Amino acid sequence: MSFAKLTAGGKLTLIAAGVAFLSFFMNWFDVGFAMRNGFSAGTIFFIVCYLYPVIALLTGKRVNRILGAVCGILAIAASVTYISSNTLVLYDTPLSLTGAGTWVFMLTAVMLIVASVMGAGPREEE
Repeated sequence: MSFAKLTAGGKLTLIAAGVAFLSFFMNWFDVGFAMRNGFSAGTIFFIVCYLYPVIALLTGKRVNRILGAVCGILAIAASVTYISSNTLVLYDTPLSLTGAGTWVFMLTAVMLIVASVMGAGPREEE
């Protein structure tokens, strides 16, 4: 499937999936003196949320709006779970130990939801 033949939602889906993959090279766990990227933090399985929309687009099919949005919601839920599990309270002050990669991944999940609602797929031939 050619990138030029995709709708705006399809292009946004592929861009979001690419940026989500790149976020795994960023810091997902950051204490200051110890950092871990998305691969070593064990979060690489979060990319599974992007499989259905990307495979559907690469095979030339239209992404179901509801299933695409559910994939984005699952990615956000996984991110929120990771953030909450890496937050600790020290002297009544919550400290988030998550790095920028987590937040970038969550932003791409929002992009996936928007792209799915827009209607991701190939353009209609006229």
